[in-house]
Amino acid sequence: MSENVTSIDKAQSDSSRVMERANELRQAAAERGQVLRDSVSAQAEELKATTATKVDEFKEVSTARGEQVKEQAIDQLEATKEKLSETKAEVENFILEKPREAAAIAFGTGLLLGLIFRR
Repeated sequence: MSENVTSIDKAQSDSSRVMERANELRQAAAERGQVLRDSVSAQAEELKATTATKVDEFKEVSTARGEQVKEQAIDQLEATKEKLSETKAEVENFILEKPREAAAIAFGTGLLLGLIFRR
Protein backbone atom coordinates (compact mmCIF):
# COMPACT_ATOMS: atom_id res chain seq x y z
CA MET A 1 0.00 0.00 0.00
CA SER A 2 2.82 2.37 0.69
CA GLU A 3 3.91 1.80 -2.87
CA ASN A 4 0.48 2.94 -4.10
CA VAL A 5 0.61 6.03 -1.89
CA THR A 6 4.08 6.84 -3.17
CA SER A 7 2.91 6.41 -6.78
CA ILE A 8 -0.08 8.63 -6.12
CA ASP A 9 2.10 11.29 -4.47
CA LYS A 10 4.55 11.12 -7.37
CA ALA A 11 1.71 11.40 -9.91
CA GLN A 12 0.27 14.38 -8.03
CA SER A 13 3.70 16.00 -7.89
CA ASP A 14 4.25 15.39 -11.61
CA SER A 15 0.79 16.73 -12.34
CA SER A 16 1.52 19.87 -10.32
CA ARG A 17 4.80 20.44 -12.18
CA VAL A 18 3.04 19.94 -15.54
CA MET A 19 0.34 22.43 -14.54
CA GLU A 20 2.95 24.96 -13.37
CA ARG A 21 4.88 24.57 -16.62
CA ALA A 22 1.64 24.93 -18.63
CA ASN A 23 0.84 28.13 -16.73
CA GLU A 24 4.37 29.45 -17.36
CA LEU A 25 4.05 28.67 -21.07
CA ARG A 26 0.60 30.26 -21.21
CA GLN A 27 1.95 33.40 -19.50
CA ALA A 28 4.97 33.53 -21.84
CA ALA A 29 2.69 33.12 -24.87
CA ALA A 30 0.42 35.92 -23.61
CA GLU A 31 3.43 38.21 -23.10
CA ARG A 32 4.84 37.40 -26.54
CA GLY A 33 1.40 37.96 -28.08
CA GLN A 34 1.20 41.38 -26.44
CA VAL A 35 4.68 42.27 -27.73
CA LEU A 36 3.62 41.25 -31.24
CA ARG A 37 0.36 43.23 -31.00
CA ASP A 38 2.27 46.29 -29.83
CA SER A 39 4.80 45.89 -32.63
CA VAL A 40 2.11 45.49 -35.30
CA SER A 41 0.20 48.45 -33.89
CA ALA A 42 3.33 50.65 -33.98
CA GLN A 43 4.11 49.57 -37.54
CA ALA A 44 0.51 50.28 -38.59
CA GLU A 45 0.69 53.78 -37.10
CA GLU A 46 4.01 54.39 -38.85
CA LEU A 47 2.56 53.19 -42.15
CA LYS A 48 -0.49 55.39 -41.65
CA ALA A 49 1.70 58.44 -41.01
CA THR A 50 3.94 57.67 -43.99
CA THR A 51 0.91 57.18 -46.24
CA ALA A 52 -0.60 60.48 -45.12
CA THR A 53 2.71 62.24 -45.81
CA LYS A 54 2.99 60.68 -49.26
CA VAL A 55 -0.62 61.62 -50.08
CA ASP A 56 0.08 65.22 -49.08
CA GLU A 57 3.27 65.25 -51.19
CA PHE A 58 1.36 63.82 -54.15
CA LYS A 59 -1.33 66.50 -53.79
CA GLU A 60 1.30 69.24 -53.74
CA VAL A 61 3.10 67.86 -56.79
CA SER A 62 -0.18 67.32 -58.64
CA THR A 63 -1.37 70.83 -57.87
CA ALA A 64 1.94 72.33 -58.97
CA ARG A 65 1.95 70.29 -62.17
CA GLY A 66 -1.67 71.23 -62.83
CA GLU A 67 -0.75 74.89 -62.50
CA GLN A 68 2.16 74.42 -64.91
CA VAL A 69 -0.09 72.74 -67.47
CA LYS A 70 -2.69 75.49 -67.03
CA GLU A 71 -0.06 78.20 -67.59
CA GLN A 72 1.26 76.38 -70.68
CA ALA A 73 -2.27 76.04 -72.06
CA ILE A 74 -2.95 79.74 -71.50
CA ASP A 75 0.35 80.67 -73.16
CA GLN A 76 -0.42 78.38 -76.10
CA LEU A 77 -3.91 79.84 -76.43
CA GLU A 78 -2.54 83.37 -76.46
CA ALA A 79 0.07 82.43 -79.08
CA THR A 80 -2.64 80.79 -81.21
CA LYS A 81 -4.87 83.87 -80.93
CA GLU A 82 -1.98 86.08 -81.96
CA LYS A 83 -1.08 83.86 -84.91
CA LEU A 84 -4.73 83.74 -86.02
CA SER A 85 -4.96 87.52 -85.81
CA GLU A 86 -1.79 87.87 -87.91
CA THR A 87 -3.10 85.40 -90.49
CA LYS A 88 -6.42 87.24 -90.68
CA ALA A 89 -4.59 90.52 -91.27
CA GLU A 90 -2.46 88.90 -94.01
CA VAL A 91 -5.57 87.51 -95.74
CA GLU A 92 -7.32 90.89 -95.56
CA ASN A 93 -4.22 92.61 -97.00
CA PHE A 94 -4.01 90.03 -99.78
CA ILE A 95 -7.69 90.60 -100.66
CA LEU A 96 -7.21 94.37 -100.71
CA GLU A 97 -3.98 94.20 -102.73
CA LYS A 98 -5.07 91.49 -105.20
CA PRO A 99 -8.87 91.32 -105.34
CA ARG A 100 -9.03 89.33 -108.63
CA GLU A 101 -6.66 86.63 -107.41
CA ALA A 102 -8.52 86.45 -104.09
CA ALA A 103 -11.85 86.05 -105.90
CA ALA A 104 -10.38 83.34 -108.15
CA ILE A 105 -9.01 81.46 -105.14
CA ALA A 106 -12.35 81.74 -103.34
CA PHE A 107 -14.23 80.54 -106.43
CA GLY A 108 -11.85 77.61 -106.94
CA THR A 109 -12.01 76.61 -103.28
CA GLY A 110 -15.81 76.77 -103.31
CA LEU A 111 -16.00 74.73 -106.48
CA LEU A 112 -13.62 72.09 -105.11
CA LEU A 113 -15.50 71.83 -101.80
CA GLY A 114 -18.80 71.62 -103.67
CA LEU A 115 -17.53 68.70 -105.72
CA ILE A 116 -16.14 66.93 -102.68
CA PHE A 117 -19.31 67.26 -100.59
CA ARG A 118 -21.62 66.55 -103.52
CA ARG A 119 -20.50 62.95 -103.60
